[in-house]
Amino acid sequence: MATPGPWVKHFVLYWLPVMVWMGVIFLISSLPKATLRATRQELTNHSPLTNHSAYGEWLTPIAHTVEFAVLAVLLYRLLTSYPGLGCRYVLGGAFVLTVSYGLTDELHQHFVPGRNVSVVDIALDGLGALIGLMLAVQWANLQGRLRRKSGT
Repeated sequence: MATPGPWVKHFVLYWLPVMVWMGVIFLISSLPKATLRATRQELTNHSPLTNHSAYGEWLTPIAHTVEFAVLAVLLYRLLTSYPGLGCRYVLGGAFVLTVSYGLTDELHQHFVPGRNVSVVDIALDGLGALIGLMLAVQWANLQGRLRRKSGT
């Protein structure tokens, strides 16, 4: 039996996580507003951290920010796997791709019952991308310092 080429390993390690996460975002965006509202209510009812309904109002913006921060980190990871791409191209590319996916996500929500296009959601997606990329850069810097310190 033939062993898979290096492109298969690269696909599984770098491309597949991006595509799976995009699929997760797409599935969440496919849920009608009534389903999301019921899920949010269920989460707030069973959380020991909440005593008021304001928590439920913060859940959506936090979710948008986190899901697109994760996407930005995964795209950063993918783009850094290609040697020769400079830092500006990696960061700029990851940011533009993340926000572009956020735009298509909002367009997709236009066709979902009870959902609509929101400029605020697009801004939160961009904020999530920025936060994710800042964390990814900090992590990369930390790894570089640790490698230099250990001499490997």
